[in-house]
Amino acid sequence: MNTNEIRKICDEALANYNFGEGVYVEATSGWEYDSSSKEVSCPVFLSFDEDEEGQESHKATFTVVIENGKVIQADCSYEGNLIGNYNLV
Repeated sequence: MNTNEIRKICDEALANYNFGEGVYVEATSGWEYDSSSKEVSCPVFLSFDEDEEGQESHKATFTVVIENGKVIQADCSYEGNLIGNYNLV
């Protein structure tokens, strides 16, 4: 798989991920991966309903595991905890 195919798969996984009620993705910061690994990650910046006005976003890590051109796992880690869920298609 080439870089564009990997990015497309990961972008789709991110777009289809349910971060949970009251959690919003404000920005992302590019996919990072090693060609010898099946894991691809991306910093995501989140906001929460309970945030105060003007509060900075919260940095989390979104990770996708790809095998044979398909997502086999996707999750988001924030402060050491997994949040949200991804339903494999």
